Amino acid sequence: VAMDESSNMLKLQVNQAKTGTMIDIHGAKLVDGIVLSTSLEQLSTGMSFAVEDTPFLSNGKLLNIQTISSQSVNPILFRLNNIDDGTGVYFRSTHLTTGTVLDLSTKTGNKMVYASNTASKGGKVFVIDGQNEAKGTLLNVRGYSLVKGSAVKITGFGKSIQSNGHLMEIVSNASIPTNGVVNVGADSVVKGTIMHVSLDETENGRGVHLSTSTGSSMNKYGVLLKIDGDSQKRGTLLDVLALGLVSGSAVKITTGNKAIDLVTKSSFLSSGAFQLRSDSLEYGKAWKISSDNFHRGSLLEIKTKSVAMDESSNMLKLQVNQAKTGTMIDIHGAKLVDGIVLSTS
Repeated sequence: VAMDESSNMLKLQVNQAKTGTMIDIHGAKLVDGIVLSTSLEQLSTGMSFAVEDTPFLSNGKLLNIQTISSQSVNPILFRLNNIDDGTGVYFRSTHLTTGTVLDLSTKTGNKMVYASNTASKGGKVFVIDGQNEAKGTLLNVRGYSLVKGSAVKITGFGKSIQSNGHLMEIVSNASIPTNGVVNVGADSVVKGTIMHVSLDETENGRGVHLSTSTGSSMNKYGVLLKIDGDSQKRGTLLDVLALGLVSGSAVKITTGNKAIDLVTKSSFLSSGAFQLRSDSLEYGKAWKISSDNFHRGSLLEIKTKSVAMDESSNMLKLQVNQAKTGTMIDIHGAKLVDGIVLSTS
């Protein structure tokens, strides 16, 4: 019972040897069993196995585990079934600059397969399995002091994002994800940008594509894109900048039904519910409505059910107070044979 930290049950000293093997265990025909077993039932602050480093280590290995089996299931297994609030495996590298703490690589391998509908059969370099957990975080990246760089960086080149490839694929089977399948919390941001998408060389691609695919179950309450700023009193909720655009459209909406439903609940609007400003326009048209196949109905309808209108009210008001020449309203009907140009009731 008098053994202390300087005592050794077995000590091998080969201080002058530069090559060779210190311990060589052969079990060529071993099928089942254990090659090396340690039992330390009362170990508390010590270590079961220690490898002392050398300052001269370069291409050598402190630990080299290899198997040539093509049928191995768990060649390296860590069992930590009773751990509660501690850490199972810990890597520490306080002087890291340009190196890598943990590198998982298939090297020159190129036989991995992708199975979108049966993800369990597809090839995977890294897996986190917590499918029975109902709470908690499966992957936690902490970068509180990060001012440059990226907490998570995914890089793909060439064919990695062609065809059905994705740099990131998020799949959820939840039918009611109340907090969002993807949730970005940046409530402390005062200035700057929360999400930035750059497509400097795009020609006919898409920066962001929201699609219901073949789904057709949306009802009148379904929303594909929602911007919620009910508590804001100033600012702009959607800002589209395209000052260099000479052809095309800054915003284009194509639909088989009503394209825009503009609703305001304000009782007073000094600038109007809809404002079109083209103060720099000298030639051309500020607003154009085209309907070449028009047959019946109204191209422009202004309607109110108000009974409070008085002599100061206007259904339509044109203001050109500074103009000295020109035409306020120009109606062309060159081929009109029958009908009415202007009707009042």
